[in-house]
This record gives sequence, C-alpha cells and structure tokens, in this order.
Amino acid sequence: MKILILSAFLFLNSSICAADTSSPRASFKTFLQAMVQIKNDTGDKDENYQKAISTFELSKKNQRYGKRIADRLIKVIDKIKKVNYENIPKSTDVPIWHFDKRIYKKSILEIYLIQKDQEWLFSESSLNSLEKYLKALSTQESIEGIQVLETPADKVRKQLSEGWSKKSLLIENWQWFGLLFIIFLALVIEKAVKFIITFSLNHSQRFINYGENEKLNRAIE
Repeated sequence: MKILILSAFLFLNSSICAADTSSPRASFKTFLQAMVQIKNDTGDKDENYQKAISTFELSKKNQRYGKRIADRLIKVIDKIKKVNYENIPKSTDVPIWHFDKRIYKKSILEIYLIQKDQEWLFSESSLNSLEKYLKALSTQESIEGIQVLETPADKVRKQLSEGWSKKSLLIENWQWFGLLFIIFLALVIEKAVKFIITFSLNHSQRFINYGENEKLNRAIE
C-alpha cells in the first residue's frame, strides 16, 4: 500500500514539474512562467531553469550554457513586446512559428520555434542570435510594466562606467579585471600556505631535534 501511495505521489509530482512543449503556445508559456519564477526568486531556481531550458533546441556543446541562454532570451523578449498567449497558436500546419524577425547590420535576426519530435522548441539558430539581438536592442528599454531580470553581472555593470562594459578579447573589461584579481589572490594564498607549511615543518623539526638532544644529554649523564 505504501509503495502504491509513493508511486502515485511521484507520478503526480513529475506531472506537475513536467514541461509542456506540445505547441508553440505551450512552449512559450512554459518558458515565460519559469523565468517569471526566477525573476521573483520563487520556487526552486535550478528546477525553473531546467523547465526553461527544456524548451530549447540545444546542441551538446551549448547545453552547459543553458542558463546563460535563458537569461539572454528573456531579456530580448522583454524588449521586443509583451507576450499575449492568445496570439501564439496552439497548433499550426507548418513546423515553424516566428515570434520576431528583423535586420541588424545587414544580418537577419530571428526568434522562432520549430517542431521537433512532437515538441516545439526555440530553434538553435534563434538562440545563437541572442547576443546580436541584445546589441540591436541595446538602446531600447524593456516593455513598460514588465519585471526585468537582473543577474549579478547586471548589478555589477550598473555600478561601473560604460568603458568597463566594453569587450576586449571576448569578455568585458570588468571581467578581465576580476579574473586578474582572482589570479593575484590565488598567488597570494599559495604563497601564504607555503609559508605556513614551511614554518610549521621547521618548527616541528626544531622541536624534534631538541627532544633528541635532551635524550642524548640524559644518556651521557
């Protein structure tokens, strides 16, 4: 009886936690609801990210960047327009549905979902274009009334001048400074640990030598 109750509980729990990606509308709703939970810091953060990422078409090399991609996607969506679920189809005759399409510096940027193995997923092409989207929308504010996602990195950028946010060799200047500081701190810690170990060993050796000398003196006497 206990096994049946436990099985029923696990089934219900998995059903509640399962991400619905059965249609463009369902996938959009799954992603947005998960990200709203993250914005509000409610529920299990990792679980919410997993729900959001489950709506992505991700290659193996990009799977480890799922959270970062989710953050970028919600920031882009929040700048484009307020999502009305009624405008997103529950079903469609074609295996693709576009949310946005625009041209930026002679490049075509698109956010669209594709049907893949009975699931509707944000296409990998869309996810790969998010960095360009953020540049294209850099001067545009988020839609009024929408709670904006603010990551720890965003909070740091707010406190810095514009020059610190510019990129040099793939990462932003303030990140280079942070990386160099971490390396410097690691070297200091390494030197301190070596000094403590060396001091402890020398002190221990002196104590041992002193004890042996005492025993020798007593034996001679």
